Order: sequence, then C-alpha cells, then structure tokens
Amino acid sequence: MTKASLTPEEFVQEFVALKDGLVQGYMNAPNLFPGGAAVDALGLSSEQRTALSGVLDTILKDALYTVLLALDGEVPLGARQIAYTLRDGQGNLLSGLLAGPAFEAFQE
Repeated sequence: MTKASLTPEEFVQEFVALKDGLVQGYMNAPNLFPGGAAVDALGLSSEQRTALSGVLDTILKDALYTVLLALDGEVPLGARQIAYTLRDGQGNLLSGLLAGPAFEAFQE
C-alpha cells in the first residue's frame, strides 16, 4: 500500500472519480457490477438509459457529498454526528478541510 500524500481537494476528487466510475459501471458494465446487471435487465430505451444515468449520478453525488461532510463532522453519518480524524498516508490532516472542496466538486 502506498503512503500517498493527498490534499483535501485531491481526496475529494477521488470521490468524484468513484462516483463517475460507479455510474459508468452501472450503465455500461452489467457483468462487472451487480447494479449494472439490474439496469441492463430493465431493457430501457436509449432515452430512458440517459435519464437513469442522470438520476444515478445525482443520487451518488448526494450520497458521497454527505459522506464527505460527515467525515468533517458537519452532518450526521447515520444517527451520530461525530468529528472524525482523517489523515492521508503521510499523516497530513484532511479532517475539517473537506467541506469546501466537497461543495465545489459536488454542488456547484
């Protein structure tokens, strides 16, 4: 495992890449993603697939943005609102620095 150094912005961009990869997987890789198999089984038209892709993108954007805010202690993660301590592989603090970059990446 690499002990990489990440800025808060780079950490957030990893979540953006995760979201994009999941949407692409669900929409285009039915053999690799269980959700993709479920989407494929719907037999959607091209227009419906485009609409579903947009819905999935929005849902994942909301979910991952919420997780990032929860890691910063800004919102509850489940039933509890706790400020977590999150550090990169080099020990640099990421906690408390994610809300701004997350907003820019997921809400603007």
